[in-house]
Amino acid sequence: MSERRWSVVSLAIALAVAAPRPAAAEPVTLDDAIARALAAHPSLAGARARVDAAATEIALVDVEARPTVAATASYSVGARAGIALTDPAQALAGNVTASWRIWDFGLRAARRRAAAATVAAREVAFTQAERAVLQQVEQAYVEVLGAEARLQIRRAASVAERRHLDEARRLVVAGSKTSIDVAQADARVASARVAEVRADNARAQAIAALAQAIAGDLPADATFTTPWPAPLVDEDAALEGLVAEAVRADPELARLNAERVASAQAREATRLATRPTLAATASAGVDALGTYGVPPDDRRVAGAWSAGVTLSWQLYDGGARRARLRAADATLRAADAELADRLLGLRAQLSAARLDIAAAKAQQGAAAASVAAAREQLRQAEARSAAGLGTSAELTDAQDALTQALGDAADADYQLAAARTILRYRLGRLVTHPGHRESNP
Repeated sequence: MSERRWSVVSLAIALAVAAPRPAAAEPVTLDDAIARALAAHPSLAGARARVDAAATEIALVDVEARPTVAATASYSVGARAGIALTDPAQALAGNVTASWRIWDFGLRAARRRAAAATVAAREVAFTQAERAVLQQVEQAYVEVLGAEARLQIRRAASVAERRHLDEARRLVVAGSKTSIDVAQADARVASARVAEVRADNARAQAIAALAQAIAGDLPADATFTTPWPAPLVDEDAALEGLVAEAVRADPELARLNAERVASAQAREATRLATRPTLAATASAGVDALGTYGVPPDDRRVAGAWSAGVTLSWQLYDGGARRARLRAADATLRAADAELADRLLGLRAQLSAARLDIAAAKAQQGAAAASVAAAREQLRQAEARSAAGLGTSAELTDAQDALTQALGDAADADYQLAAARTILRYRLGRLVTHPGHRESNP
């Protein structure tokens, strides 16, 4: 190689070594996912906006206790029959009026209480939306962990099948196996690869669902380091105790109760709608009168002012208040029915979560025994195959049994994690995770 070509090659190697390599994606923890969701999720922004909109209703009610000032100006030209139809008069007037509602016999206070109760209900609804986002994020994260576990099992199965293929080729060379054994092993490698691709796609879909839950993007090579959710210390406790705790902590019940209070306050404001109001008014203005086309000295300007107190009382509104009261009573009955339905649903959800936890624990025990037995079966099958004694079907059955057993164990871990997540959120407990564990206890 010439010196010039060697210099070019050396420079290319140096540039390749010095070129920056893409950094690996940072591990995504559950805390990271939750923080991103709380910062950017549109459902939380909408819930907060509804709180702000309700708060303006209080401000609008408070405005009624303040005086108002209005200014008016007018100019007109006209004539009346029998006076001077051909010589119309003109008028120019300006006026400033102030008005102040002094007392309305409790109507404004009732309306303010109703508006404040609505704000409180919207605040509770915001808390509920926040709790729902947290639960969605953790459930999606747990789904990713489950998909990751299933993918690793399929990858391990692919590696094992390739190892079996290499062993079959070695035994063919040694004369202990025939070419049909290599063909069968090659087919198993292809089948294991298909299952691995499917598992990888399921993991990608789980990551996409997590990205949707946090309302953001996640890198394709993201890793997830938060372990399975920790067990609840009282997950096997009596149902009645869990129901009592869930009732105290359930944001949906709190929202329904707050909305019922708001509806009751709105009904009270409706009941007081026909009460009298007492207002003070004051005005000052000027009038300029004259005859159209007459010199200015024939015009006259007059100032005026007035002040007074007005008591107004709507004695009959055509039945509108009575109709609104009937609607308010119906709203209260509907709220009571929703509360009762929520209590029934909450009890059923807690019962289902406890049953799922118990079933998943039982599946874990059975899956662990199945994995141990399948590993021993595969060890013996591989030993017989290496000695040229076993058959391809025997090795295939043993590998399939281990893959199935590992998959069952991963499914049991996932189902236990999902059930614990649901139970914890039903009880209103915060997300807590201990140190890393390979599987659920």
